Amino acid sequence: MGGTKTESETDLGHQLQTDFEAIESAYNCLKAVFGDAKLPVEVEVNNLGGQRTLTEYNRALTSLLQPRSNDLSTTSQARLQAGHSLRILDSKSPQDMAVVSALELPDIDDFIEGSLRSCFSDLEDLLTMHDIPYKRNKRLVRGLDYYCGTCFEVKQVASGPSSSLLGPS
Repeated sequence: MGGTKTESETDLGHQLQTDFEAIESAYNCLKAVFGDAKLPVEVEVNNLGGQRTLTEYNRALTSLLQPRSNDLSTTSQARLQAGHSLRILDSKSPQDMAVVSALELPDIDDFIEGSLRSCFSDLEDLLTMHDIPYKRNKRLVRGLDYYCGTCFEVKQVASGPSSSLLGPS
């Protein structure tokens, strides 16, 4: 006999289903366009957990990036000053990409609460179960300085840094 789910568990289950359906729809849309040929796309996913995770991870990134601020583009310097360090991870500027690649970034999973980490693991299981190839990209942060949870992009394979086809941005 199962127990009653708490409101929080119900919310996580709903979010898991919503995230999966969005990714599945994007992938299947492109699959319909390309037919049965091997899709020249890959799905990248990431999870930033909840608001607490967002705040703590952003603080850790700011501490790490602050000493290198003069090496960042002017746009990323402004983001750093405004407290939006996460957006620097998503920068397409070669200057910013060089700074970020040279740093040993903290692992975002170390900041994510257990229930949210488990929900993301369930999402990965669903993607695998439904034969949707994906890879985890812990630097994918599309807009996560203003919302939390799962983000994804469907990208053209080997097309360079601006190859996103589908996904919220």
